Amino acid sequence: AWNSGYKKPEVAYTLGQVLGELYLEGYKEADRTHNKQSRDAQKEELEKKYREPAVRFLRKGKEISGESAAFIEAQIAFYEKKYQSALDKLKLAENDTSVDPSLAYRIKILEGDTFLAIARGKKDIDESHDFFNKAENAYGGVIRIGQSDIRGYIGIASVLEERMRLLIHGKGGDVEPLVQRAIELCRKASIIDPQDADIYVTRAYVYGWLGRHLMVSGKNPVTVFDKGVATARIAIQKDEHEFMAFTIVGIIKRYKGEYLMNAGKDPSREFKEAILHLEKAVDLN
Repeated sequence: AWNSGYKKPEVAYTLGQVLGELYLEGYKEADRTHNKQSRDAQKEELEKKYREPAVRFLRKGKEISGESAAFIEAQIAFYEKKYQSALDKLKLAENDTSVDPSLAYRIKILEGDTFLAIARGKKDIDESHDFFNKAENAYGGVIRIGQSDIRGYIGIASVLEERMRLLIHGKGGDVEPLVQRAIELCRKASIIDPQDADIYVTRAYVYGWLGRHLMVSGKNPVTVFDKGVATARIAIQKDEHEFMAFTIVGIIKRYKGEYLMNAGKDPSREFKEAILHLEKAVDLN
């Protein structure tokens, strides 16, 4: 519509929101990449492809009628990475919830996303956990307001996944309680929306992190890795274009191959399947 000349604030605002969601999805996927160079390159591309145009379109959509001006400004501040400003604007937007009851729900989602983004940027692990807690509380508010929507459940599961990553690559610790919580959240989300592929992708990544933890701990991760692959294949059945599902299969197959190789077993099948799935993920993305 925009390229056809229909350059109304409503169109700009919708485009800004869609591009913003694509940026967040891509960023979550990039954060799951273990190689720092590859991870940073993906994030740089996402900035140019999605984040920057999202901000431009949201600014063009500020004159839209029927939407909280403070909430629009909060979204702009969030995508500009001015996180404290985004939180301040969300506080102001709470005054508009009497006019639009759905706004309270959307405020909590953005609040959770903001706290999660802050936590990811903290170098101090203890400080990051404080913001992870705030993100969990915000996403918990999403569940309380909109129990028939999966985003609160997936939001908390994403926070737990970040905690797992920090434990495995940071100070260490038992990730299994986090894994069990995340799997239970995915189970509840799948009851609400059985066809949503992202639920199974998230669950597959959780199994992937648990398998990595078992490897680091000197334990056998094969059963857990196989669960992760089986879960990702459910996601592919539901959406054959879900590139993140192919990505996690490739990652898990690679780590399973490494484990088998170190155990003196033939890893060739796992490595071949890893390559095939990762190439498919690249083609889809």
